[in-house]
Amino acid sequence: MDRYIQYNIVMKKLIKDLKEYLVRESLFGYLMHNTYKTLIFIFIGIFCILMFFQPYILSNYDLKPQLILTTGISFLGCLSYAFSFLIFSPHNKKRWTKFLEIGLFGLCFLTAWLSVWLYTVIHVNYLFEQFYGYNDIPMLPDSFFIVLFIYTIGIGLLLYLIIHSFDIFLSFEKQGKSDTLLSNLASNKTRFGYASSTPKITLKGKNENELLDIDISQFIAAKSDGHYIKVFYLCCNKEFKQFILRNSMANIEQQLINVEQTYRCHKSYIINLNYLKSAYTNSIKKTSFLRLLNYSEDIPVSPKKIVFIQNKLSEKKK
Repeated sequence: MDRYIQYNIVMKKLIKDLKEYLVRESLFGYLMHNTYKTLIFIFIGIFCILMFFQPYILSNYDLKPQLILTTGISFLGCLSYAFSFLIFSPHNKKRWTKFLEIGLFGLCFLTAWLSVWLYTVIHVNYLFEQFYGYNDIPMLPDSFFIVLFIYTIGIGLLLYLIIHSFDIFLSFEKQGKSDTLLSNLASNKTRFGYASSTPKITLKGKNENELLDIDISQFIAAKSDGHYIKVFYLCCNKEFKQFILRNSMANIEQQLINVEQTYRCHKSYIINLNYLKSAYTNSIKKTSFLRLLNYSEDIPVSPKKIVFIQNKLSEKKK
């Protein structure tokens, strides 16, 4: 009975910690893929599923071989996800937007499947006997290659659906918009296929006290300055202000990825397209700049993005 009570206490604490983690990571319908915590969650998820259910060949092995295989497979799952996300970056390029999710998870599943297969074959056929000293390890069945593919797809989809569904619905609940979810899904889809339009944005720094919560209409631009980001915005009385937080431009871009009004026009700048005023190109130096309302400095524009800015200005004039 005492052991049963202790088990319940441990499981309740684990569930509570998991919920708190997901709440912290959830931001406007988007779980921050660039955080190491996401990879930790993937590792723990794969490890727990394999150790608890012991699918297919795992049930044939003793505890030590199970732990070796399960730990390695969990690590390869994280590595495959990180590798796939690296391939399909940066996200601000419009040509990636349409097929990002399909390509990301397709490449992730393929990489995980092949790497796990190779890892398992090497351990079972060579390392368990020659390196670990196990002489009675069962051989892999002929159907292992195909069955492993099914398990890879199944476990991967399960983890994705759990994390992503929790993230989406929690984000709408936090914004008080859970009652409008169905109508938003039909009218305003993001690259995930879910609505995430909100008048509020939250920018976070690496320190706990670095948090800026403003309306999107107040946000003017964000500028990279070394290891810091300067956020320029208008306060309630239309006074121009700036907020400094310690973070990278890539992380700030991820926090704004589902906000349609924002655009990364340069490696050092993210702007609010609603504040666009004008743009020009210096033909001699072959450099382009844009001007924003309520912002005095000229902002550089990457050569590949000046056409997009000019099109936006034409749309505003029309």
